[in-house]
Amino acid sequence: MTAVERVCGETFHGRKGAVKNSFRYAVDYVLLDPEQAAGPRLFSRNRRNLLALHDADHGGAPGLTRRSTSAQTSGE
Repeated sequence: MTAVERVCGETFHGRKGAVKNSFRYAVDYVLLDPEQAAGPRLFSRNRRNLLALHDADHGGAPGLTRRSTSAQTSGE
C-alpha cells in the first residue's frame, strides 16, 4: 500500500433496560503503511502539520518503528 486511504463509516451506541438511549455518529479511518505512504502535503508522519501521525501515539515500544515492533511480535 503506497497511498493513504480514507474510509468513512458510522458507529452506533445503544442502551437497553429501564433507561433507553441510543445515538450514532460518523467516524473516519485512515489506512496507510507508515513506512511507505506518501500522503497529501498537509499530512505528515512524526512532525508537525495540519494532520499528523506520530508513532508514539499508536502502540509499540518507545523508539521502535511500527515495522520493527511488528517483526518483534511476529518472531521475525
